[in-house]
Amino acid sequence: MSVNKSKPIMGKLVLLLGGICTGTGAGGFESYIKQNGFHVFAPKTQTCVTSAPDKYKETIKTTPNDKEANRQVADARVELWDGVDRVDWVTVNKGESIVEETVAAIHNGEVADPGGDWGYFLNTDGTLRTSDVWVVGYSWGSQSWAMISAYVRFGRVIITSGPVAEGFPNAEWITHPSPNGTPGDRKYMLADLKTPYPSAGDGNMEKYDNVMKAGWPGMVTSVMPTGMGTYTADQHLFAMIGSNATSPGGHTVFCNDNPMNGWLPVCKHVCGLDQ
Repeated sequence: MSVNKSKPIMGKLVLLLGGICTGTGAGGFESYIKQNGFHVFAPKTQTCVTSAPDKYKETIKTTPNDKEANRQVADARVELWDGVDRVDWVTVNKGESIVEETVAAIHNGEVADPGGDWGYFLNTDGTLRTSDVWVVGYSWGSQSWAMISAYVRFGRVIITSGPVAEGFPNAEWITHPSPNGTPGDRKYMLADLKTPYPSAGDGNMEKYDNVMKAGWPGMVTSVMPTGMGTYTADQHLFAMIGSNATSPGGHTVFCNDNPMNGWLPVCKHVCGLDQ
């Protein structure tokens, strides 16, 4: 956890989730976000929780709209978030949910860094004020935040290199997101394509299909790593085309602390730093 006090304090707590079966962080995006006055925390969670047991995949083959099967993947990720039991194939020990770890970290910050104003992110009853929480995910983390945010109202959602449906294209987080979840105009997606959107035959097109079906707004904007562009409030979905020596491409996070990175204009946009 950290906060860069040399910059104007943003008043937003950024939570990071990384790739499958990895440690804490968000695949390197944190190196970009930490340059600014965000409070940042990387909770530890069960990043190997993915897809769903084979019995549900078999059900989907014959009954693609089966409600019980289609709720499994997102319900498992939301269980990682709050620890409330929803599926029989995931166990979250008390105190080990993402939100419990975050609240505990905030209390630690209040003691270890009294000038950091960590307590700002707690409600008067001690719960986490998610309206001032931003979430950033890479790969598995992208899928997790896309699923969790369908039911939890965050201040902003930024995902990179995801989300796939994990074999459940009719999952309820896609087809029936909760009205209590994060509004679409707070959600941003960066994912790679081989050629500008729409990219025929590119398996990554699924990621765009998923979020658009889930109500994420706007047309897809294709960008190149050439420092191009100023962006408007209605641009939320970005196809990241190619790479160069200073601008990472492919299955990555795109945004980092390299001042020569050609993706920086879009990184600033999705983080609200161009406003």
